[in-house]
Amino acid sequence: MKYRGASQLMMSGMAMVLLAAPGCSNMKWFQSGSDDQSMSQEGRSGSEYAKRDSARDGQYPSLGREDGMSEPEGGKLRGFSPLVNGQISGEERLSRSNIGNMLMPVDRDEKWYAEIRREEAAAMEAGLKDVFYGYDRYSVSDNDGVVSLTTNADWLKENPKALLKISGHCDERGTHDYNLVLGEKRAKAAKSFLVDLGVNAKQVAIVSYGKDRPFCADHDEACHQQNRRGHMLLRK
Repeated sequence: MKYRGASQLMMSGMAMVLLAAPGCSNMKWFQSGSDDQSMSQEGRSGSEYAKRDSARDGQYPSLGREDGMSEPEGGKLRGFSPLVNGQISGEERLSRSNIGNMLMPVDRDEKWYAEIRREEAAAMEAGLKDVFYGYDRYSVSDNDGVVSLTTNADWLKENPKALLKISGHCDERGTHDYNLVLGEKRAKAAKSFLVDLGVNAKQVAIVSYGKDRPFCADHDEACHQQNRRGHMLLRK
């Protein structure tokens, strides 16, 4: 009993010393990821962009970030790396097992899916072409992209009642949030190019799917190139 009482006194004394030790009052606990906020919902509404872009001011829209990404240079995003230590993180990389789910609408709305297919078919019938982008880029600079958008602009000016929706897509590299921003930039750049060629801004809506709805499931550069695009959908 004496030894037990002595042990309790010693432990109590140590606790008091620790509490009184210099610097202990400055210890803080941090929760990993506490400041990690999602920048965007799963796919942004085309009608929302049609309203917001009806009065075009020649500037890219603010994407709600204040980390140096608001106005990238040379058509390339900056502010954080699209890769984690130069690699694609396991939870971010798409696999063949879930590629079908990514291609289908999130809500599995068959009516919505059928409408998308009709709009894709209408765009193909009209001869409208998708525009493709370089890795981590959103500027329209290559000759093929310029030719495609010029052809699209000519058709839209001849059909002023038609509504074009440009969906921005990315390859699998980088985080979900990063690619939503990049996809929006790509769709916005394509729209701005069309408007500069004389297309009515109200004819063009944009939406970003980031990397969530890829066109190709392989993990190589040929597939990545197919997924980095501005996809044309047409509603007559």
